Amino acid sequence: MTYKTYADEENNLKRLEYVLSFIDEDTLRFEYMNNIIHVDEKWFYDDIDKRSCLVFENKSAPQRSRRSKHFMSKVMFLAAIPQPRRFIDLRRSRYRGRDETCLRNIESVTRPVYKSSLLDGVILAIKACWPRDGWNIRLLFQPPNSPDMSCLDLVVASLQAKQHQKVFNRIENRINPEELAYTDINDVVQDNIFLTLQALVICVLREGGDNQYKIPHMNKAKLYREKNNLCSRRIR
Repeated sequence: MTYKTYADEENNLKRLEYVLSFIDEDTLRFEYMNNIIHVDEKWFYDDIDKRSCLVFENKSAPQRSRRSKHFMSKVMFLAAIPQPRRFIDLRRSRYRGRDETCLRNIESVTRPVYKSSLLDGVILAIKACWPRDGWNIRLLFQPPNSPDMSCLDLVVASLQAKQHQKVFNRIENRINPEELAYTDINDVVQDNIFLTLQALVICVLREGGDNQYKIPHMNKAKLYREKNNLCSRRIR
């Protein structure tokens, strides 16, 4: 038995409104989700507090030090990753020469910064893939106290696992592995994520908006072999 995020009646109502937006009222089938892009952010710290290592006999463990372990630099990633902003370094340092392209940390990610990342990064990338006009972009917010309704938890977990396999000392070295891990996610994984979301929608409807449910086992591998793993299944 695991703890669930506490949700009051207002949260349950918001969750019901959210899941009903995925269902066609006339056919009682799931709406096609091909026109929905889930956007989420994740903070990746420069390093983790503790690491395990194998030390040979008569050898000492590598020394790790920083000015303060309470203030580690971190990088924020959007699941729909925009191009990082690059700058020309005007001064020479021990990490790079003068006039080399570099990346800089933002002091704080505020609302204008996040809005700029969405408008200049995510939305422009979407329009580049489908250049026709006639856009009708709408924002659909995830209900409060509903972390299990996020499609991107699996994606973020894989990115973080890649990050902890190595030690990095520059921002560029931290970003590249996450971008490679993101591009390695195949279509099967994405289909499984959306199938899980549809299963959660059914669970929320059965519980009247509450989150006291267990994620059902769907045997996704069998559905994939039978080519039955497409979104848009009838609500049962």
